[in-house]
Amino acid sequence: MTMLNRRQFLASTAALGVLLAAERAPAQQSNDHERPANRPLSPAFTTITYNARHFEGWGPRKGHEARLLAARPQFPLRLALELALYNPDAITLMEAPGETAVAELAQHLNMKHLRYAEGAPGAILTRCPVVESADRPGPAGAPCLEPLHGRYFARTVLDTSLGHVILYSAHTTARSRDRRRNEVHAIIEVMRDDIASGESLILQGDLNHTSKWPEYQLWRDAGLVDAFAAKGSGIAATQGTAKPTFRLDYIWLHGPITEHLIECRVLFEGAFRRHIDDPAGFTFSDHLPVMARFA
Repeated sequence: MTMLNRRQFLASTAALGVLLAAERAPAQQSNDHERPANRPLSPAFTTITYNARHFEGWGPRKGHEARLLAARPQFPLRLALELALYNPDAITLMEAPGETAVAELAQHLNMKHLRYAEGAPGAILTRCPVVESADRPGPAGAPCLEPLHGRYFARTVLDTSLGHVILYSAHTTARSRDRRRNEVHAIIEVMRDDIASGESLILQGDLNHTSKWPEYQLWRDAGLVDAFAAKGSGIAATQGTAKPTFRLDYIWLHGPITEHLIECRVLFEGAFRRHIDDPAGFTFSDHLPVMARFA
């Protein structure tokens, strides 16, 4: 079994630290009129949502599983190195691994973490101060609504460079369309006061429906803006890492944050993408992450 030796591990960790330090170094201040018109705005806040599939990995063909088995203990470090390339401020994980692996991932990224386990396991990692956090909140402080029992659903308020952002993360069921629709209605009911408040709100996660199904319209009817529809580029599908087929993962927006959106992208690239001509190739999950940047 091939494993990272101590020298390789320390070198990789040092490289990650250098990368994060460079990305977090404050840029020289300049007036807006000094910036060339064709230079894009630097992101002030970046969020990523990812169904992490419990860090089990995905992809090798039969007879080639040994490489994945050897790599699994390295997943927190490998994933941290990959995520650091995007300089995220917040990451939400559906099907999160155990507390130890989430804590290790957060440590490599120099982030705080919260792991939610009352329903299905999920987690948030962030470099922003956490103002509030609730696992499976109900509407107006009430207990969790029945359709969300057993599901990952969390509300976290972050203090970002764009002000307070109410970040909801969710993983709705794939097994039953009727049950999923009830879950969507329940999530919207919980978010109703925050939507009415006019504050910046993000809902992101694996919502297990395509943009052609009725659940998609429910989010729109609630006043949410699909970040990919607004500023998306590249492929939209998120399920399947060699040949993405279905769009199941989303970032939805409401309030002032919508006006700050500059980019939304499915990360069909790097170590998230599996190359079909490599029989031993694998990725962290059978889903692709979705990233949104704001300035």
